[in-house]
Order: sequence, then C-alpha cells, then structure tokens
Amino acid sequence: MRRAARYPMDDLAERIKQSCHLCVIYQDKLIVIAQSRSPEPIALSIEEGSLFPVMLTASGRVLLSFMEEYERLEFLKRNDLFVSYPVSRQQKFLTGLRDIKTKGYYITDSDLATGVVDISVPIRNGLDAIASLTVSILSIQLEKTLSYDDIVSIVKEAADKISSNLGIANI
Repeated sequence: MRRAARYPMDDLAERIKQSCHLCVIYQDKLIVIAQSRSPEPIALSIEEGSLFPVMLTASGRVLLSFMEEYERLEFLKRNDLFVSYPVSRQQKFLTGLRDIKTKGYYITDSDLATGVVDISVPIRNGLDAIASLTVSILSIQLEKTLSYDDIVSIVKEAADKISSNLGIANI
C-alpha cells in the first residue's frame, strides 16, 4: 500500500501545498503508514508510525464509517471511550459516521490539535475502506485559492489513483 500511495501522495502534497498522510487501523488504534511532506517551509506533518485513538481522528472516523455495521459495533464495544459515552452520545457518534459514509469524505476541526482542520477520504476496496488519506492543515494556512471543495476533489483524485495502483476498481 505504501508503494501504491507514494507518487499520488507526493503529487497531492505538491498540488495543494500541504502535507498528507495515509492511515489504517492496527490493533484498535489508528497508525500512520505513509506521509508526504508539503513543499512549503511551514506545514503540519503527521509522522509515519504515529498511533492515535481511532474515534478522535478524522481518519479513524472515515475508516469506521465504511466498516460493515457488525464489524463497527464490535470495534466500538471494545473501545473504552465509546463505551464511556452515554447512549445519546453514542447514537450521535453513529449518526455522524453514517453522514460521513453518505458524503464520502469528512472535514472537521481536529479533536487532537487546536487550529488544525482535517480533510479525510477513504481508500476504497469496493464498499469498504482499507485506508484513509488525510490532509491536516493549520487553519491559519487556509488560503482563498483553494476551497474545501477543491481540496476534497483533489484528495479524492489521489485516493482513486492509490486504489488504481493497488488494482482496485473504483465504485
């Protein structure tokens, strides 16, 4: 997957002038398996090998949203944070995941870092997501030249190229 993602991610970072990273779920955590750095001198970088709580990241929520429902519920039953939520908050979280799946991408302020906006899309294998491709942008760097919609479109193009490099037909 890292090999399939290398050039599309490098191209993405160059086109939008922001770093990007590729994540998968590993032992109930989110792990960054690849990243491409921004060509700009000041940029946010999420390092390869970093582990994060799945529920608190845009990447993790994208991956959860594309899981089969039974798989997602089994995962969340083991998640201490989700289990600690009152039922109403659990339902709100699950509704949010359905919304992400419907849109096919997720844009949010980071739960882990103030002043960061995350834009995440799935790397898909049919209806499932096998990874997530995410751009984390310092909010002070958001320029008027690229709208969120423009960035989402470019990130989706890169995700499609990664899927194609893996030999996966896009649906």
